[in-house]
Amino acid sequence: MILWRLGERVAALAEMKARAHQGRLHEADLRVLAAMLAEGRPERVAMSAQRYLRGWPGPGDRALFDAAYPRPFADVVSEVAGETGVDEAFLHAVMRAESGFNPSARSPAGAVGLMQMMPATARVVAGRLLGDARLARGLWKPEVNVWLGARFLAELQTHFRGHPPLVLAGYNAGAGAARRFHQRLSALPTDVFVEAIPFSQTQAYVKRVIALAAGYRAFYGDPAKGPFEVPLRVPDSLGPFMEPPRKTPLARAGSTPFLAGGSWR
Repeated sequence: MILWRLGERVAALAEMKARAHQGRLHEADLRVLAAMLAEGRPERVAMSAQRYLRGWPGPGDRALFDAAYPRPFADVVSEVAGETGVDEAFLHAVMRAESGFNPSARSPAGAVGLMQMMPATARVVAGRLLGDARLARGLWKPEVNVWLGARFLAELQTHFRGHPPLVLAGYNAGAGAARRFHQRLSALPTDVFVEAIPFSQTQAYVKRVIALAAGYRAFYGDPAKGPFEVPLRVPDSLGPFMEPPRKTPLARAGSTPFLAGGSWR
């Protein structure tokens, strides 16, 4: 804190982070570190305060927790969650882990936008599930990107019986890879299953999104829903996946939040 008051903020943060990683800071000290990270910082930097927050907001902490758990595009997320059945906290968590809420994000592999959808996947989702592949042309639009990403998540939830680690493994590594994980590891309890995921990046992604979803649900969710929960067991069987709609494309497209031209309502 002396370093901080002297204006040596980089050194002060480095010292505080080192002590946090060594387990030498109590909860109150961790909250001080979170406030140091969030105070007057851009949103992307302030979000890093989340990893040091413990417990519930106290008096005067609301702004700190709001900075640590921002909800950009909240109206879009709320509408899409209502249309697809994917939980809002889960959507915010995936969006944050995928793009840091940057609608212009593009990965080296070519994934696009807030939900980091691959254009080919977006076309399959739009064509097979929504009845019109042209809807994927608007993938750079935040509302279209969130809609298609959420619709894909909803399909993964159906396929993997609502089991968040499998759903997230499917979103991150592909549904085929997640099916292989299930085939080889489904006898394990969920916590051991996650530790046994052979892709380190996917394993870390699953843990991060679940932690973020739990935070978003705790701080902003409907109290009637309770906390964000993960089943203790991996499902024994899997459900259908990417089955085309039974209705005609026009009738199906009419049930989505798109007009015929693919624009948001």
